[in-house]
Amino acid sequence: MSTPEARRLVPRPQPLPSRTQDRGGHAAKRRQLLDDARPSSPRLLLVLRQFLVSTRDIEALTSTLSTLSTRNIPPSTEHAFTNPLCKDRVEHAMCALLDLSTIFRCFLASPTPPPPDVVAFRKACLEMLVESWADVMKWLVFVMLISPSASNTREVLSVCVDTLFPIVATSDVEPTSDALAEELVYLPYTIDFLLLLLAQRDPGNGRYHYIGDTYGCKIVGLLNEYVKNPNAFTHLLARLRSVKPSTRRGILRSLVYRAREIAEGVVGVEEERHTHAMMSAMQSLYALIFCTSQLLIHPALHASFAQRDFLFEYANALSILSEHAHKRYPESRESDGVVGQFWKLMNVTVVWTVKTIVMQRTPNPIMSFPSAPGGNGSKMLMDDVLAVCVSYMTVRGVWSGVKSREEAMEEALAEARRTSRGARSVCKVLREAVERGQGTFGGHESVVRRRKNGVRVCGNRKHVPPKAPGLFQKAPEVKYRTCSGCHILTYCSDKCQQEDWVEFHHRECGTASKWYQDRKAVGCWTSLSTRRDQLLYLEDLANEILPPLPALLPVHSKPGVKQLMSAQDHLLSHTLRSSSPSPSISSPPQATYSPTAKWGAGAKAGSGLATDKTTGRPRTIAYHPDTTVALFDFVSHEGLAHKRRYPVHEYHERCWRYIDGTWADRVGGMVRDVEDGCEPGELNWRDSSHTGPDEEGRPRKRYALVEGIFMYNASLSIFVLVKMGWDEKAPGGKQYKVEDSVWRLGPRTISEELWGAYEEDGL
Repeated sequence: MSTPEARRLVPRPQPLPSRTQDRGGHAAKRRQLLDDARPSSPRLLLVLRQFLVSTRDIEALTSTLSTLSTRNIPPSTEHAFTNPLCKDRVEHAMCALLDLSTIFRCFLASPTPPPPDVVAFRKACLEMLVESWADVMKWLVFVMLISPSASNTREVLSVCVDTLFPIVATSDVEPTSDALAEELVYLPYTIDFLLLLLAQRDPGNGRYHYIGDTYGCKIVGLLNEYVKNPNAFTHLLARLRSVKPSTRRGILRSLVYRAREIAEGVVGVEEERHTHAMMSAMQSLYALIFCTSQLLIHPALHASFAQRDFLFEYANALSILSEHAHKRYPESRESDGVVGQFWKLMNVTVVWTVKTIVMQRTPNPIMSFPSAPGGNGSKMLMDDVLAVCVSYMTVRGVWSGVKSREEAMEEALAEARRTSRGARSVCKVLREAVERGQGTFGGHESVVRRRKNGVRVCGNRKHVPPKAPGLFQKAPEVKYRTCSGCHILTYCSDKCQQEDWVEFHHRECGTASKWYQDRKAVGCWTSLSTRRDQLLYLEDLANEILPPLPALLPVHSKPGVKQLMSAQDHLLSHTLRSSSPSPSISSPPQATYSPTAKWGAGAKAGSGLATDKTTGRPRTIAYHPDTTVALFDFVSHEGLAHKRRYPVHEYHERCWRYIDGTWADRVGGMVRDVEDGCEPGELNWRDSSHTGPDEEGRPRKRYALVEGIFMYNASLSIFVLVKMGWDEKAPGGKQYKVEDSVWRLGPRTISEELWGAYEEDGL
C-alpha cells in the first residue's frame, strides 16, 4: 500500500445505527447537520446548536469521545497505512475530531450572549470533554506524527488545528463554564502540542507548514488565540521558558523564518485565488508579528529572537509581500475591496512593527532599528512611523541601513508620490534625511577621520584642545575613555577626568551610575558611538540651518533685568538626587574602555544640589531673558522641527527643570559661557568684567547653545545640549564646532510641551 491514494487519509464517520436503533432518524439528522456545519457557516452552526440543545443530544458528544478512546489508536504510525483496519480507525478518529470541533464551534457562532439552556448544555459538554481530554490529546499527537507520511499532509494537520481552535478561542459564555475550557487550555500537554505544531515542516519542501484559510494560517491563528488570552499567554510563556533550550530555539526559529516563507508563498498562486491568498498571507504576517511582540516581553526570549535577526526577517517579509502587491495591482486604490483591506492591514502591521516591537519591546531601539531598513523595510517607514525613522537616521548605523537600500526606497517614494498627495511631504522629509546623513556619515576617508576626531566628546569643561598640527604633520588620534561609573561622560586623559571630577562629576556620577546599572541589566543603553554620531549630526545641522553667530545673538536687551529661578523651583529640578551623604571628591572612578568595569569607591552618589562653593547653600540660577538656545527636535513632529531662538529661561521652565537633575550645574555653566562670551551691548546686564578679553588677554571666545532631542524608545527621549564654538574665519559650513555637551534622558511628554507657545521656524 505505497501508492499516494493508499497513503491518503480522509475523515470518515462511523456507520449510522440501524433504523430500529435510530428512532425517527435522529442520528441521521445529526450526521447531516454536522456535515453541513463543518465549513463554519454561522447560520448552519446556529441550526446545529439549536438541534443539540433542544433535543438535549448529549449522545452526539458521547459517541464522538467513544471513537477517540485510546484503545483505538494503532500500535504504530506505519500501521495507519499498511493495516486496513487501523486505517479505518484513523479515518474514523479524524472525523470524530472534526465533529468535536464542530460541536464546540457552534457555541461560538452567535455574537450575542447565549441563553441559559445553551450555557448549561455547553457546560455539560465541557465536563465530559475534561474527563476524556487525555485520550483526545493522544489521538491529536498520533495524527500529527503520521501526517508527514500521508500524501495529504496539510489536510491531516488541519484536522489537528481545527480540533483545538474552538477550545482555545475566547467565548462569550458565563465564567463558570469558561473555567472548564481554561483548564484544558492551561494543561502542559495542550501547550506542548501547540509548540510542536509550530515547529513542524513540510517533508516535501522543508518549509514550515502553512495551512491557509480566509483568516490566515490556521497554525499561526491558534498561537494568536493563546496570546490574546492573558491567562493562557501566561501559561504559554511559562511553558516556553521551561522546555529544553534546543526545543525552545526550534520554536522561536519557526516564528522568525516562517515570515518570509508566508510572503513568498503568494507568488505563483492561481489567478482566481490570488487576491484572497495575498490577504490570507497578510493576515498571517500580522498575527505572527503581533505574537512575537508579546513574547519579546521576556528578556531571554528577546535575546533569542535578536540572535536570528527577527527585525530583518519581518521587514523583508513585509517588503516581499508589498512589492508583489504593487506589481500585481498597480492601479488599485484603498477603496478597491479586498485589495484596499490588504493595504490597510499592511499599514497597521508596519506601524505595529516599528512602534511596538522596535520602540517598546526592544531594550535598545537605536541598536536594533538598522535591521528593519536592512530587510528592505525602508519603503514602508511612512506616515505614522516617519518620526521614528527620521530620528533614528541621526545615527550612522541606521542611516547606513537605509542608504544600502536607497534604490528600492527611491522606487517606493516615487510610487508614493504618484498615488498619494499626503505622501509627498513624507517623501520630502525622508529624502532630506538621507541626503543630510550623506554629508555627516558618508564613507569618504576625510569624513571617517572627522567622525573619529573631529567632534569633541571630552567631558572636562576646562579641556584645552591640542594645537593644530603643522602643514605636513598628522593629527594624533584621540583615544577617549569612558567613566566606568556612569558610562556617560568620556575623557581624553586622566588629567581631564581628575579636573572634571573635582568640579562637577563627583556630584553627578552616583545617581547616573545607579541609573546605568538598572538600564544595562536589561540591555537598554546608548553607546559612545551613538552619542558621538548625534553630536556630529547637530554640528552639521547648526552649520546648515543657523545664521552666523552675530545675527543669532540679540542686539537689544533690557539693561539691569535678570531672570532668576527661585530656590524652590531649583529644588524641583533635582528630583533625581540621591539621599547619600556628600561624597569624597578625591578619587574619581577609573576611566576605562570596558563597559563592565567596576567604578571606584570615590564615585558614591552625591547630593545633586547646585550649591554655592563659598556658602554651600543652594543658589539661584540666573538666565537672561535674551539668552536663547537653538532647538532641533526629532521627536515631537514628523521629521525635524527646529527653532533658532528659543528663550533659555522659557526652555528651562518647560524642559530643563524636569530632566537636568544632577546635571544642572554643568548645564548652567554652559549657559554662563555663552553669556560671558557676548560682546558689550548684547547681554549688557552683566558687569564689564565678563566681557572683553579673557584672563590671558586673548579675545573672549563666543558660543551658541544648541539642544537636540532624539528618540530613545517609546517613553524616553535623548536630550543633548551642545555648546557650539564660533569661528568666523573658518570656511563656510564649518564655522560652528562642538565645544562642550551634556547628555540626558527624559520623558517624551516633555518635548511635546515645548511647542505650545512657540512655532517652529520655516526652512
